[in-house]
Amino acid sequence: MNHEDLGAEIRRLGSAATTLAAIGAELHLRRHELGDPQIRATLQDILAHALPFPMPDLTDAEAEDLLHTITVSLASARDILHDPMRGACWAHYDPMLLKSQGLISRAFPRHFAQLATERPDIAAAFSHRFLDIGVGVAALAVEAAEQFPKLHVTGIDIWEPSLALAREAVAASAHADRVEIKNQDVTTLDEPDSYSAIWFPILFFPRQVVEAAMPGVVAALRKDGLLIIPRPAPPPPGLPALLGRLRMLRNGGASWTDDELVALVSANGLVDVAFCPGPALAAMPGGRMLLARKP
Repeated sequence: MNHEDLGAEIRRLGSAATTLAAIGAELHLRRHELGDPQIRATLQDILAHALPFPMPDLTDAEAEDLLHTITVSLASARDILHDPMRGACWAHYDPMLLKSQGLISRAFPRHFAQLATERPDIAAAFSHRFLDIGVGVAALAVEAAEQFPKLHVTGIDIWEPSLALAREAVAASAHADRVEIKNQDVTTLDEPDSYSAIWFPILFFPRQVVEAAMPGVVAALRKDGLLIIPRPAPPPPGLPALLGRLRMLRNGGASWTDDELVALVSANGLVDVAFCPGPALAAMPGGRMLLARKP
């Protein structure tokens, strides 16, 4: 391979990135019926060539999920390009990336609300106090308060760029009296028997942090309280798996097998450990949630 060959491959991959942006642009514009007619027509022509099927009719929630997934994908790629020296940690400053990453998570409280109609344990868990570890921009926290009118939500994080956006989001919401945002490291959690449900997205935390935090997290649960851990499905082997590993490392996370995670929560005293399907998300296809109860 020479310079010319590599240049051709870069142009091909660049076209794929631009095509992804074009899909996102059309998703955004079609929701509002906006945009220059010539640009709209060209975007639609691109989609007709790029997609193996016509653009489907989507609900607002489905279009939002896809648009935020595209935004996170492209913003994360830009972050890798412009800051390749950064180590394996969560250190994102781009407000667009932070907000889109958070807004994707709003599907989880909506999913919990659906499950609560069929599962008394989940209904009970979301009737008192909810701890959102790694609250980010507070999208999940505010949506949890929206879905469960009696729920009081505490969100903790240590990344101040996200926390600044979180405080703004909470203040602008109708639930500011029930959502509290704190700058706190999860390993310092010391609130025994306080929460009926705790959300712990370990995919954004180093293994040593998860292990060090777990005793305090379990102690913070009330009797019969639920620990909820989202679990993305493993990507296919080869390039998808390598790209997934790169995203995981750049987000500060670590790889866990199901058996390792079950052993960890069980060793810390939780019981009835089980997996259930998560919401349908483009960013997390086939995703599940680990649920475990404090006896």
